[in-house]
Amino acid sequence: MNHRRDEHPNRHRFTFLSVMVGVLVAAAGGILYAYCMNRQVETNRELKRVEMRIKEHELAILNTRRLIDDDLGRYLIRDKLVQQHSTLKPIPQGVIEDVQPKQPRAVASMAP
Repeated sequence: MNHRRDEHPNRHRFTFLSVMVGVLVAAAGGILYAYCMNRQVETNRELKRVEMRIKEHELAILNTRRLIDDDLGRYLIRDKLVQQHSTLKPIPQGVIEDVQPKQPRAVASMAP
């Protein structure tokens, strides 16, 4: 009756070793999966932080542009000059002339 049991004495060891290798591979896969998912979550959080910083900077840029545009308003500049008692005077329209730049005769080069 014990004839079959004696035919393959190493079969039990091979099966046990195969199961252990399978468990190790599955555990390593699970750990790697958890690590990758954690990295993905951290990366998503970092991306959200960066996007929020970008939005804040864009808002600051828009605000600065608005302030610059407000400061460059024609009537506002005139009012500021009057308040500062500036000696600048308006230029009449008939005095202004367009001056077009002349084309250069030759272009300087860096070659010796």
